[in-house]
Amino acid sequence: MLYRQLLLMLCAGIILAGCSKKRLDTNDCEQLKTALATENLSMVKKELNGQLTAYSKENLTKLTATLLEKCNINAAPFCYDCIKTNPAQTEIQFSFAYQGTVVHCNVDFSKTSNNRMEVVGVHR
Repeated sequence: MLYRQLLLMLCAGIILAGCSKKRLDTNDCEQLKTALATENLSMVKKELNGQLTAYSKENLTKLTATLLEKCNINAAPFCYDCIKTNPAQTEIQFSFAYQGTVVHCNVDFSKTSNNRMEVVGVHR
């Protein structure tokens, strides 16, 4: 019986740890700014992946607030599900200071088959 309880607690801990979002730190923010400024899609995906949750307007709004608070990156949803692809995509406009200039770029988000947000494009 004790073995089952320990096993259950271990499994619960692993599941809960796997569901938590990664906290952004200064290095993450700088890496994200570099990725956005250079339009490096694979780096943008890598840096944002830990912040992405279920695909919804509310979660996109939370993402933009987090990026402003933690990274000083202004992010504003340009449109939600407005890019008529299958599945539809959402575009967020980003602006931030980078190496003495202000960078403006857009990131396109879509949803996976299990309704999670994913980055699918970065452009100016």
